[in-house]
Amino acid sequence: MSSNLLTYKFKSKQWYKTEGINEKDVAVIVDPSRNLIWYFEGKKSSARKRNKARNSLDQLKNQHATYKFKKVNRKAPRDIIREVAILKEDFFINSVKNLNVDVLKISKTYFYINCFGGLFTIINFVFSLLFLVGSSTVIFDNQIHYSFTVSNFQLYLMLQFILSLSSFILFSTTAVISLLFKQRRPAVFNILGSILIFIAFYMIIISNSLMYSEVIYQQIFIRADVFILFNLNIDLLYLISIFIAFIMGITAFKYIDQIIEDVD
Repeated sequence: MSSNLLTYKFKSKQWYKTEGINEKDVAVIVDPSRNLIWYFEGKKSSARKRNKARNSLDQLKNQHATYKFKKVNRKAPRDIIREVAILKEDFFINSVKNLNVDVLKISKTYFYINCFGGLFTIINFVFSLLFLVGSSTVIFDNQIHYSFTVSNFQLYLMLQFILSLSSFILFSTTAVISLLFKQRRPAVFNILGSILIFIAFYMIIISNSLMYSEVIYQQIFIRADVFILFNLNIDLLYLISIFIAFIMGITAFKYIDQIIEDVD
């Protein structure tokens, strides 16, 4: 933060000096070099807090009689916009530190959970393709059908079910971690990955409805076009989830680590 700028946050009907703000705050930045007081209203600040803060500006006017007020917006000078960004970072860093958790350990845990979720999804993806390519086809009712033994097909569905459920739980866990640490972008992508895996998981649960089959003497016959379409759909969901898992696992918490290292 600039040594020439003073920041006050409105709280409990008073203005207090502060070293950090967030989007729920109403604050002012006293700028002696321009004889200005920059007025900041967080996007999540309540209308009631804004009104009370505006009505209490007389406290600051008395201390800085020659200063004029200006609202912080996109047209504000770069140093003021940068100051607001630094104040938000400082508030976030202090919030994380107050949790008394090791961010580095959380970051590593997040990374490994994402990787395991991605690994389970890769296994599902590869197994689905191999099962599709390695299965035999026959002519049944004048159409091409895939033919499986009942036990092999049940094993296929069970493995898909277990791995999809595991991936969904892991991706959901990373989404919760991201939300707790207010990492919006990773949270959005992790939630998206969770939704995609859940769709695949749900498709497997209702596979009997999606794939009409005939069972004759412990053999299951499924139309080839239907079975191929089913596998391609869930494989596409798996593929997107894999991409999300590894990108988020690598990039998600580096920003937190960096700004905390800079402060320390």
